[in-house]
Amino acid sequence: MLAQRFARWLVIVIVLTLVVPALPRAAAAGGAIAYGEAVSGTINSKVYFELWVFMGAKGDRVQILMEGDGALDPYLGLIYSPTEEVIAEDDDSGGGANAYLEMVLPAAGEYIIVATRYGLDTGTSAGRYTLSLAGGSGPVNVSTTTSTTGPQELSPGIFLMGNLPLGEVVGGTISNNAFAHIYTVQVQTSTRLVIAMFAAEGSALDAYLGFGTEDGTVLAEDDDSGPQVEGGQYDSFLDLTVSQPGTYLILATRAGLDTGTTSGDYVLVAGIPEESGAVDEPTTDDQLPPGMVFLGTLSLDTSVKGTIADDSYFHIYEYMGTAGEQITITMIGSGGLDSYLAILDPTDQVIAEDDDSAGGLDAQISIRLPESGSYLIIATRNGLDTGTTAGSYSLTLSAGAPPPPTGTTSSTGGFGGLPGRALETESGTLYLRGFGSSDNPEKCSELGVFAGVCGDQQLPGRASLQRARPAVRALLAQSGALD
Repeated sequence: MLAQRFARWLVIVIVLTLVVPALPRAAAAGGAIAYGEAVSGTINSKVYFELWVFMGAKGDRVQILMEGDGALDPYLGLIYSPTEEVIAEDDDSGGGANAYLEMVLPAAGEYIIVATRYGLDTGTSAGRYTLSLAGGSGPVNVSTTTSTTGPQELSPGIFLMGNLPLGEVVGGTISNNAFAHIYTVQVQTSTRLVIAMFAAEGSALDAYLGFGTEDGTVLAEDDDSGPQVEGGQYDSFLDLTVSQPGTYLILATRAGLDTGTTSGDYVLVAGIPEESGAVDEPTTDDQLPPGMVFLGTLSLDTSVKGTIADDSYFHIYEYMGTAGEQITITMIGSGGLDSYLAILDPTDQVIAEDDDSAGGLDAQISIRLPESGSYLIIATRNGLDTGTTAGSYSLTLSAGAPPPPTGTTSSTGGFGGLPGRALETESGTLYLRGFGSSDNPEKCSELGVFAGVCGDQQLPGRASLQRARPAVRALLAQSGALD
């Protein structure tokens, strides 16, 4: 029934995932850990990762904190053992150099926590760490029908608020006894949709937004991306593309859900932007910065060829993706080209980048897309505009996860702070793909430096991805691809 779907959806909080197949069962230092427990270990050049295993249930809300002794720079990863998928990783979200993961488990089964250091095998920090795991059951599904007389409590603290008309502003109060409010919203056609949740004046609420389908698929979520209205540093904002008409769910809650500590009044609104005010409206300047070239749209199971040179070093392709879809992008260079790949989500955030994960100097990204919409795939070279390599390449976009790198006998894994690094275990080699997040400018990726998102590390005169995206959208509009 519909209300059962609401309760299921509430506990499916899917973070940005980097997913690859067939992780070999590693026999390394570590052991078992359970909810409410804390363990300790040591990371150094000889033992630079340890594995801790726990059993979880679908909907469990877990918090994993890895604290170093001051000399160690902790790094965390979480692997779902039955499907051998990497579902989360983090560098500095625990404050300072400490790592922290908080999420809702997508399925029941065995999970592996990877406790390591920034840089993994190439890292230089070493020391003792403490790893703590907290968790608990999600809300219980109930068999009820949608209430038409007011808010309906689906589970302790979780309320179905009813339908939210587009363009209508509503308010509510988040508290320990009512920490999650779920609204339905009707979308009549494929469209762009914006949703904003503000803490009301005088409210200390740390607002958190979620958006998903009736059947439990989370399409987008946000904590602090709001437009800072009246100093509202904790306001939430979503700007996404809804590809299919139907009934969708909006979750208005607080950071941490039931484990959160903030409370207060909020204001919520969802609407379809006017064409004149659309953020993605094409600009009149359709010229990309020098060296950047837009080469059109890609579809699954296709390959294209190109050439990277000093005057054409940054090639942009568009792909229309679907939430939850897994894709693999492989860039094979020749002539000495050191390939480099990246992918930007529909909100222009860099969600993955890679240098050497396909083996040698070739690049590969395998990722499960977090939302539906327009993604930009970047084919470039190591060093970007300051790079010195050049040559032709073949770029392939395929569905699913990649095979093991050429010349290896073991399967591949997806965890890693540095793409292309390898973890040697008694069961084989884990080939790392992807990267973890950090707000430390010293750990900024080269694409982050290039895009100007790392503060002082931006170099004068370098092109910005924020300039490139409007120009790409204008070119797409001219070609009719956006019609």
